[in-house]
Amino acid sequence: MLQVAERILRKNPKCVTLIAPFVTYTMTFLVLLGCQIFISNTRCRNSKPV
Repeated sequence: MLQVAERILRKNPKCVTLIAPFVTYTMTFLVLLGCQIFISNTRCRNSKPV
């Protein structure tokens, strides 16, 4: 994703104020989503059946 953003910014440097926050938000969302999935999978594996 960073490579795509880099290509877009190199072609349109005037769009940096629009693209940079979007890329930052998207990357943060994906990282937090990955962490949440990892944590929930770890809890499911460690839980014992009732």
